[in-house]
Amino acid sequence: MTNLITRFYNLSWPDKKLIIKAYFTMLKIRILLWIVPFKYIKGSMKSFNRSSKMENREIYRVKWAVMVARNYLPKATCLTNALTAQQLFSEMNYPSTIKIGVGKDSEGGFEAHAWLESDGQVIIGESEKDYVYLLNLNKRG
Repeated sequence: MTNLITRFYNLSWPDKKLIIKAYFTMLKIRILLWIVPFKYIKGSMKSFNRSSKMENREIYRVKWAVMVARNYLPKATCLTNALTAQQLFSEMNYPSTIKIGVGKDSEGGFEAHAWLESDGQVIIGESEKDYVYLLNLNKRG
């Protein structure tokens, strides 16, 4: 635990702020997914009219912050991760799209997967190639 606190303490202030924001955004989304139908969650998320092309550095930082945050939130799913990253990117005026697909799990049953894309590039949710694309949850910047 001390090592974790030390590592967090040694981060720059912008990185600390981003991790904290990612964690609380993810926590909010996780709680909402437990108690509110998804269609209402999607409609209530912030949206901005202006959008700009994502910078690789910002893509990396948001992805990193979401991956750190998910390690400290029980039952953070691929949908939770994608929604969190989408919300953070939206606040930076970056456009993104959540895609949902299905594939077969190890027992031969179906398994759903969500991932986040921008300009055709997968940002969050690796291994989307193993899933058949079903649904596009488009969100402009």
